[in-house]
Amino acid sequence: MVLFSSASYLENSTVVVGCCILSRAIQGFSASMIQTPSYAIISICYRENKQKYLGYYETSQGLGCVIGPVFGGILYAFFGFNITFYSLGGILISLSIILHFSLPNSLNETDETLLEVSQPRSDSPLSPHTPPVKVSYAQLFNSRIFSLSAVATVLSLVTYSYYMPVIPLELKEIGLSDVEVSLFFLASSAGYLVC
Repeated sequence: MVLFSSASYLENSTVVVGCCILSRAIQGFSASMIQTPSYAIISICYRENKQKYLGYYETSQGLGCVIGPVFGGILYAFFGFNITFYSLGGILISLSIILHFSLPNSLNETDETLLEVSQPRSDSPLSPHTPPVKVSYAQLFNSRIFSLSAVATVLSLVTYSYYMPVIPLELKEIGLSDVEVSLFFLASSAGYLVC
């Protein structure tokens, strides 16, 4: 975020575009390194109450989607472009330090724990002698349900990624303030939070 905001101080437009692309690539890489393992970390650390903590995780993501645009819009309206991103960068660095000391040093489990987890529960319809089912990528992509879900997810993410930078410009042309534009995005985020 700090790199993205600092690009606005550069004079050369080619360097600005390069910095923006680099910062988005770093952001995407970082997001994949956070979001994907979060589910595994929660499942391993809170095995007994996994559903409850996964619910907390999803709820906090929804709240972040609701609060983020509003808070960012207010910061942008009062302090401008750079302070918005510097504030987010400071928050992310602070949270990284907290997570560094909060997470366990290792998530490795003993062989007994892995055997216990791999055994089907007594209420499971699988018998202990049921071999694991192996599914190839070809079988997975030939599944209509999977393919439809994958296409719908990609299209919705592309649409969402497209309208985020375009709609604020259109809304400002009809006379909405920065705060009102940020409140506009509250509706889609609130929908995510509720669902």
